[in-house]
Amino acid sequence: MLTDPITKLHAAMRSRPALIVHFSGVPKGTGHPMQYPGDLAKALADTQEILCCSTIEPGDLARRPPAATGSVGVVVGPIDEASIIFVHHDDVGSSPSTAERRKRDRRTTVADCVRSFTRDGVLPYNEWLVGPYRVIGLFVACEAQVQVAGKYCDVDPDDVLAVLGDWRVFSDMRDGFVERDGNGNWQALDISSVYP
Repeated sequence: MLTDPITKLHAAMRSRPALIVHFSGVPKGTGHPMQYPGDLAKALADTQEILCCSTIEPGDLARRPPAATGSVGVVVGPIDEASIIFVHHDDVGSSPSTAERRKRDRRTTVADCVRSFTRDGVLPYNEWLVGPYRVIGLFVACEAQVQVAGKYCDVDPDDVLAVLGDWRVFSDMRDGFVERDGNGNWQALDISSVYP
């Protein structure tokens, strides 16, 4: 649980800027063998569940290795302070049992959240457990791929929207986040529309 006001977390997210994203296929160790699009459809529908997420900043997915384990996901926002279950600067092997234990045992500060952006662990991405949450939209990287029936397939925003429905769509153009408008054009994202 976040011990600071949620508004303080939103301010930290805006200042980076950063998005909280649950990527398709993550986490592998939870016992949920669902793949795209079922895994994201479930995340869009079951907003009372706990999701394994990573935070991303502009340019993170272009790095090698990338700072997240996917390229298509659901952008989420915590409902309140209790929605931030756990944050860590590295992969912590989340599963339903560890999520419940961390929910009971851990107090998290905004300073912990900001420290997690350093990603100074063994793997290049951080891990946040968030739930319940609000769905903000979909994230589709510039060169997005999803795993279907054990094979990786290229997808674009139109493919994702055709399968998952009409949502706001975000992407990363290295120097900043963008949002797709109603005409299919990319516009600079005002991060305060995501984390007010």
